[in-house]
Amino acid sequence: MSPGGATTNPPVTPMNPPPASSGMPTPMQPPPTGVPMTMTPTAPPMGTAGSAMGAAGSAMGAAGTGAMPPVVTGDEGVPEGAHCMSVAAWDTAWTAFEDEVLTLTNAARAKAATCGQYGDFDPAPPLAMNAMLRCSSRLHSKDMGEKNYFAHDNLDGLDPFKRMAAAGYMGFTMGENIAKGQQTPKEVVDGWMNSPGHCSNIMNADYTEIGVGYFQGMSTSTRFNSNKLWTQNFGAPRRR
Repeated sequence: MSPGGATTNPPVTPMNPPPASSGMPTPMQPPPTGVPMTMTPTAPPMGTAGSAMGAAGSAMGAAGTGAMPPVVTGDEGVPEGAHCMSVAAWDTAWTAFEDEVLTLTNAARAKAATCGQYGDFDPAPPLAMNAMLRCSSRLHSKDMGEKNYFAHDNLDGLDPFKRMAAAGYMGFTMGENIAKGQQTPKEVVDGWMNSPGHCSNIMNADYTEIGVGYFQGMSTSTRFNSNKLWTQNFGAPRRR
């Protein structure tokens, strides 16, 4: 499985990938400065979600292996318009996973943390879900899952900051974490918190808003689906 992160300032460098951020290094795929993170499961962990599954747990059912079509619903969590249209009708279980990632991210921010070479971080205020960032996150997870790549820059060469801007978000500072293969929200947030660059994105008190996008692609295995993509887009509105 892979967690990855990106950051604006410095340049985005994917880390298996690391985080990307505008102003902060990005860890994984490759390491920090815009790189996502990748983790490879040591066993087929479908039943290990536990409480981290939250409300999404029962909704996953056989869909975890790609055996059932997703249950979709009109989602008011992304802006109206052509750009976000393809991620407006979203699997209800996927939406629940996204909401659980937000809850766990804010729980992590509520406590002090040490993020490796990026140092010690004091507790930070909770992040609010932003519709434009949720759109950009979903679009990137969906794009990676459907086109079979894992990186902060998409196959058209757009980095996280251009993708966020395309969704309508104009931030003072922005960042991104990505991951692939984690089965539950708890697993992915734990993975990011154990990766210094991703951890520093999560703990960055300059960020006030977030978008979370989870996409589950098809799997050839009936026991374990590794084609699960997670994206966090962080931001703070421009000062007026």
